[in-house]
Amino acid sequence: MDSAGIDVRVQGPVGAEQRKQVIEAAAASRNEFMYPWEDPHSVAHGVLDDESYDWAHICDGMMETAGSASLVTDVTILQARADGKTASEVTMCHKGSVGFTGVQHMRMMGTAAKEPVLVVFSGLSRDGIE
Repeated sequence: MDSAGIDVRVQGPVGAEQRKQVIEAAAASRNEFMYPWEDPHSVAHGVLDDESYDWAHICDGMMETAGSASLVTDVTILQARADGKTASEVTMCHKGSVGFTGVQHMRMMGTAAKEPVLVVFSGLSRDGIE
């Protein structure tokens, strides 16, 4: 429950009106739900924001599709980057490989979509890390 008494814990898929109510309630009590990690570290440091500015859209999408959030380790990111580079010969930065990391993680967990998935490798590695 948020401070206005609205239950913001939902399991999707959730209809548009309920999603709107949940997002509005969470936004009204934002500090109860969204705050940055203190002193975060990752090889994909470019995805670590001190402000979670797009959280409402992400949460709305997860409610609409019954999706979920996952936490992956730096080891998983490094492996996905290496696998992606081998398969595509693209030298992406660590941040540019996190989408592929997510796909590999979902496949490992058995939750990957059945249909084909498009992954974009972005962010050319300029640091000389191979």
